[in-house]
Amino acid sequence: MGRTWGTQYAVAFVAFVCLVLSGCYEARAPLAGTASTECEGCHGSADNLAPPAGVWLEGGKTSTSDRGVGAHQIHLNATLSTPLTCGDCHTVPETIYDDGHMDSALPAEVIFSALAKANSTETNWDGATCTVYCHQGDGYQGKFSKPKWTLVDGSQKECDSCHGAPPAVPHPQSAQCAQCHTKIVDKDGKIIAPELHINGQVEIPGQLGCNGCHGSDLNAAPPNDTAGQSAISERGVGVHQSHVVDTLLHKAYDCSMCHIKPDSWTSEGHIDALPAEVVFGDLAKGDLRDPKANLNATWNTETLSCSDVYCHSLNGAGALNPPWTAKQTMVCGSCHGLPPQKTMKGDTHPSSSLSGCTTCHPDTINAVGEIIDISKHANGIIEVAGNLACNACHGNSSNAAPPTDTSGSSDINSRGVGVHQSHVKATALHAAFDCDVCHVKPTKLTDPGHIDSDLPAEVIFGDLAKGNLRSPQANMSPVYDASSQTCSSVYCHTLEDGGLPVQNWVVPTTLVCGSCHGLPPSKTLGGTTHPSSSLAGCTACHGSTVNSAGEIIDVSKHLNGKVDF
Repeated sequence: MGRTWGTQYAVAFVAFVCLVLSGCYEARAPLAGTASTECEGCHGSADNLAPPAGVWLEGGKTSTSDRGVGAHQIHLNATLSTPLTCGDCHTVPETIYDDGHMDSALPAEVIFSALAKANSTETNWDGATCTVYCHQGDGYQGKFSKPKWTLVDGSQKECDSCHGAPPAVPHPQSAQCAQCHTKIVDKDGKIIAPELHINGQVEIPGQLGCNGCHGSDLNAAPPNDTAGQSAISERGVGVHQSHVVDTLLHKAYDCSMCHIKPDSWTSEGHIDALPAEVVFGDLAKGDLRDPKANLNATWNTETLSCSDVYCHSLNGAGALNPPWTAKQTMVCGSCHGLPPQKTMKGDTHPSSSLSGCTTCHPDTINAVGEIIDISKHANGIIEVAGNLACNACHGNSSNAAPPTDTSGSSDINSRGVGVHQSHVKATALHAAFDCDVCHVKPTKLTDPGHIDSDLPAEVIFGDLAKGNLRSPQANMSPVYDASSQTCSSVYCHTLEDGGLPVQNWVVPTTLVCGSCHGLPPSKTLGGTTHPSSSLAGCTACHGSTVNSAGEIIDVSKHLNGKVDF
């Protein structure tokens, strides 16, 4: 049942005598924690205070296989880090009389310091192995994450003893430690600054290059990803390179197109977890468009594909949901129709062959469909020639009015076509009417009200259609009825009595004398009674406009909004 009181007294007496004989019991100054005769009187040597030899009462053991000796010297003479002190694993007394020094049974208590607990490590000593920051623990995949205290053959202090080489993901999977830890290790893996290694801190330069963890000498995008993978089939690799380098179709895109680009490796949200978050930037959302498209760019983590992004969903055609882990050959038509179905705003895009693209986009593409300036293609901006001719989008070689309309139609029954040509070309009855008779005529492509609203084009009557060129002014109120596609109360078709007060836009009509006014008219433009005369008599008052046979001899003076007599 243990020692008797007498035995305990005898042991204590012997210990007392030994202390006196060794000089340990004399009055002494506080211990300094360095080699001194005061501490080495019981353990250690002239080199340092740690075993071997072990404490005198245990027989002064010197074998590393003994617990009291173990790897003490390996720690106090460390070469991979700054040598440890006794205080990293024990409470160092100020005098031999301090509580906890000689007042408890052997072995000595292990009480870890802040260094051993660094990185929030939950430390533990089980009498044979320790769990401490210095050996990293199981999560870092070191071969000896829980080293054996009495194994002192050098096998537990290799580069992969405490952590993997490299450490486990999410640590970048590169074995070139010097890329990130330039102050600690050289390119051959040799520790060059032990004081910065195993010191409780991550020693990495603040301005570490992005390709120190992922990418290559070419750029910072995979391959290689942070797991060291280079196959396109891997999520961390995919088709990064198809985006971040110049191609035949576009300039290299910046990482910010699909990710939040950190200012440094320590930026919040950068190295917190894998995989990297996909957060689309303005270009992918179409926010660089003019006008803005406000796309709902989405990344699908299950199918590993993106959808409704500017780059792949132009106008309802092409590779709308391209797979991330399979390389695709992108050509004209992969992202938009040939021609596109709609403009960026959503209007109907002019119908044209591939060779016709250069008509509107001469700085971007040539006549054979080759992109000649990749900086102006798939860049989020409408790159259209500033002095683009009107008939580049609608009309023909004769004039800018349909046919063809912006949808490519030339059918007179189409609202966009109708009887445009009957108005914009000179006839036997009138000179060519300008577009501003029925529309607000832009001076350039990007003028407000031109392509910034949905089709069809707005009908906004000008002064001639309103009769405002008459003398005196008639103040008519012309109306276009979109449902019936007719116009009414316009100067050109409702002159006094007779004529065609309601004219159908998509039904061509043969106009003759009497189609728009009576023969003769019942009233003058001023509202007085018009002289009664035969058609041949028109020349008496309007001799510069019509001859005695009733033929218009100067179309510029007929249907021009003025009284020419």
